Amino acid sequence: MSSSVKTPRLFRARRPWYDASASQESSGVGEIAVSEQAAVPPGSPARGGDSAPLAEPESPRLTRDLTASVGDAGAFGVMVGIGETYVPAFVLAVGLGDVFAGLISSVPLLIGSLLQLISPWAVERLQSHRKWVVLCSGMQALCFVPLTMAAYQGHITAWGAMAVASLYWGTGLATGPAWNTWQGTTIPRPIRATF
Repeated sequence: MSSSVKTPRLFRARRPWYDASASQESSGVGEIAVSEQAAVPPGSPARGGDSAPLAEPESPRLTRDLTASVGDAGAFGVMVGIGETYVPAFVLAVGLGDVFAGLISSVPLLIGSLLQLISPWAVERLQSHRKWVVLCSGMQALCFVPLTMAAYQGHITAWGAMAVASLYWGTGLATGPAWNTWQGTTIPRPIRATF
């Protein structure tokens, strides 16, 4: 008596890491999304023998947007890691003293938090979250130019350092609300929590 026994497939087709179908049932608050379709392998009798793909094909634009978002996160990490973390150390290196190093760690953040209040007005004026984010992040990047020149010369005035740091933090924090809203419209809701 011979019976035909199907051997299980050891390797399943991989889903993209941002697969929307895997997270449609998740509220995004500490749950693991498990759908009946994902629990049953493709091609099994429980699924009617279909060989449907695990995920619907994603659009090229969505793939590009998600990839750009991951690149943006990496660039942000570099900026924090080699830039803003060392501003107080830079102030000490050019001889502005311990007290000023403490002030440059806190006063620009206060000024920056106040400057971010213009973000809604600016987005409305520019009619685009993207334009505001690009403008602010470009200005934030340009803040490193005077700091680089000061490092080369070995001197910067206290008010100059405070102004540059305040502009840096102001443009960085003003970018935040518009960036969050822009990403909310770019990343589809079903994958937002897991992305």
